[in-house]
Amino acid sequence: MYVVTAILYMIPFFLIISAWRRSIRPRNPAAVATWRDRCLPFSFLAAGIASTSALASDLFWLHSGGDPHGMGSSPGIWQPLAIASMSALVATFVLAILAKGKGRYLVVGAMSSVVFAQALVKLLQMD
Repeated sequence: MYVVTAILYMIPFFLIISAWRRSIRPRNPAAVATWRDRCLPFSFLAAGIASTSALASDLFWLHSGGDPHGMGSSPGIWQPLAIASMSALVATFVLAILAKGKGRYLVVGAMSSVVFAQALVKLLQMD
């Protein structure tokens, strides 16, 4: 199950890396960056934190027993990591909405795939 979790989380990491690479292309030096232009790198940072903490939360949840019904998993570090992951996920969506540029669509796609990966890990653990 650990391997499946790692493979599922490769998708959001790939999307974040490709969005970051796309945004660091050289721009016109005479153009003045607005606050919306500056939101995009912060959304990349928040997306990286959200996806890393979500992956760590799922791995620790699986290590603690991983009961999707909420009754069998022992308390552990996965609980605060899950809260941090959801907070960073919301912050990423807000920053991506406020940002300007095409990279924000990849960030939203990456965060959507994080939510999908979390749900799929819980669904696969039910078997």
